[in-house]
Amino acid sequence: MAKLKKQKKLVICDDKPCVRSALRLIIEQVADLEVTGEASDAARLREILRQSPPDLLLLDWELEGVHTAEFVTEIRRDGLAGKVIVMSSRLEANQESREVGVDGFICKSDPPEQVRMIIRKTLNS
Repeated sequence: MAKLKKQKKLVICDDKPCVRSALRLIIEQVADLEVTGEASDAARLREILRQSPPDLLLLDWELEGVHTAEFVTEIRRDGLAGKVIVMSSRLEANQESREVGVDGFICKSDPPEQVRMIIRKTLNS
């Protein structure tokens, strides 16, 4: 009898609904990944994370109204997400985000295959 893989829980936080929808479509094509929450702002994200910390958080690096580096530090300190991947259209955000200890970086122009590969690599590291 084949052993079923446990589904990994993901939460997406981006202020643009079209970005969240596109990411959901990309993620739902992977059998053992499940989007368990979506947020458009930091306040809603905190609620979702406190209710059920995900295995992975996909977080917009330029989230309006929040200093994202401090927010990532807070999430880590409080144990509210297993891994954190930040997303940005600015390539220099990769280095900025790595300095606060994020686990991965997605450029918002990356093709779907690349996004899935980054998610898989991050979850398996």
